Amino acid sequence: MVTAKKSGGSAVPLSQIEKSVTHLLVATKQLLETLTQWSRGDATDTQVSDVYVRLGYEFNMACRAFAAINVDTSDLGNVPELLRNILESTLSQEASSESLEKYLPKIRDIIINLLHGLKRKQQKLRQKQARDKENGGGEGSAPARTTSTSTMGSVNSGLTSLLNEGIENGYRPDADDSRNSSSPTRRGVPQRDQSRGSANSEQSSLSSSTMQSIPVLPPYPGDEATMPTGNSIPDLNSLDNFPPPPPPPPPAFVAKDFVVYFPFDQYVLTPEAQSVVQQAAQYANDGHATRIVVVGHTDTSGSVKYNLRLSERRAKAVADAMVGLGVAQDVMKVDWVGKTDLAVPTPDGVKEPLNRRSTISINF
Repeated sequence: MVTAKKSGGSAVPLSQIEKSVTHLLVATKQLLETLTQWSRGDATDTQVSDVYVRLGYEFNMACRAFAAINVDTSDLGNVPELLRNILESTLSQEASSESLEKYLPKIRDIIINLLHGLKRKQQKLRQKQARDKENGGGEGSAPARTTSTSTMGSVNSGLTSLLNEGIENGYRPDADDSRNSSSPTRRGVPQRDQSRGSANSEQSSLSSSTMQSIPVLPPYPGDEATMPTGNSIPDLNSLDNFPPPPPPPPPAFVAKDFVVYFPFDQYVLTPEAQSVVQQAAQYANDGHATRIVVVGHTDTSGSVKYNLRLSERRAKAVADAMVGLGVAQDVMKVDWVGKTDLAVPTPDGVKEPLNRRSTISINF
């Protein structure tokens, strides 16, 4: 495995960085595809918001991966905040192709600048790999393990192709449509499936090199004489005399947190939020939870008093839904903190989707 050394001496797998960047590229492509579906009436504002939240998460994960090997990412800018401002303006319009075309150039500019920045980071990583190889890992250090040239080539070529594709056409949906129309068997394939296919394609290039190095073993060791034959095969009727196998051990339940997100200035559970609440309730019921804490939160948009009341309603909406799903009310504590405990620190007056939430902490 190729690793990059941090200043403290620990190592971070470069494959982890490549994976984080790939996930970020897929998220940017899915955002543009979901916006296109929104303009056609095939996706809701909430679905666009969900994809944006995922993009913000993947962006933060990629920045952390680079920071772990002391690669500065400040030049990439605050991409989630830039996208949030323009997306709020876009979704405030009526869903139509005209509304999307009004804001799409700005959205593409943000994403193209991000792709150029990521390509610069990729070049720095390659230079770092070359320097580390020439230096042999430094004085007194153990020789670094490296993968084959073909394996690293597969990783770099897969990521490079994604970067180049995004930079050249900005992940334009019409470019994807023109490619798909040339092949009758791919008509009607959802755009999201195609983006997932891009990630799977790169993963397959990695796994193929790994699989080639695994030795192939015969189904039985030794020659045919060792295989059970004739009278050595037990009588199947005698199996009834054996006691039944013991039941499998019950699953281990550990403390777990769930997060329920809300649209701006709302406390009604969306279908996505209801799904999370159902998962939390089932987990609590199956493990016989002894303590559940539900806390409501808001973003920083609005007054302290208003947000405190809104966070109370969000917490109680989640708690009531949990009780309705069979969770014991006497093990549940409900609290609300307004805009004082932010998941994503922002200045006052900022509409941040990741802060509009209720948390569910389940303990056993």
